[in-house]
Amino acid sequence: MLLCSSYIYLQNIKMKKLVVLPLVAAVSPAFAHSGRTNRSGCHHSRTGGYHCH
Repeated sequence: MLLCSSYIYLQNIKMKKLVVLPLVAAVSPAFAHSGRTNRSGCHHSRTGGYHCH
């Protein structure tokens, strides 16, 4: 009986990881820039690129 309950416990932990890990990855931090966009909503980045928002 002990083996059965420990097996179920381990399966529970695996299921929790399968649910929690994708949620943590989806809520990763986003870094904002200082703004300074032109009237079209575009700007030059520090790496030399130009993009719009």
